[in-house]
Amino acid sequence: MKALDKNRSIWDKIYSEGKYLQYPNESLVRIIERLFVKPGNKKLLDLGFGSGNNLLSLCKRGFECYGCAVSPAALDLAKKRLKEIKKTADLRLQEGKIPNDNDFFDVVSSWQVIYYNDRKGLEFSIKEIKRVLKKETACSRFKREKT
Repeated sequence: MKALDKNRSIWDKIYSEGKYLQYPNESLVRIIERLFVKPGNKKLLDLGFGSGNNLLSLCKRGFECYGCAVSPAALDLAKKRLKEIKKTADLRLQEGKIPNDNDFFDVVSSWQVIYYNDRKGLEFSIKEIKRVLKKETACSRFKREKT
């Protein structure tokens, strides 16, 4: 069984049974507030949004939110939770590539997500994040200096 199929099965079971946290990750909220809530940093991808805890918080902070997840149950749950707070986001199942154009997002969040992959999946995820993230973003100041 491929890692993607295994992950989908595990997460579908968790979200179908209602076993998920209710609140956004405090560290992510602090990082977003300090670094990314700036004019022009509006298009945000929550890669692996799960039950939508972080996604809901990010939508409330004014981001134009998008999301990809491998679990159909997570997709249904996040859509339901967004509807309850009268917010919208473009949420999709991820079957392979992130379904957005190159250089599309100002910010990509993948909080406690991509390390569930095997090595091949991890490398693919990083490559995809680089592809969809705009080259000039608030993150670009964090590029390593050549030594």
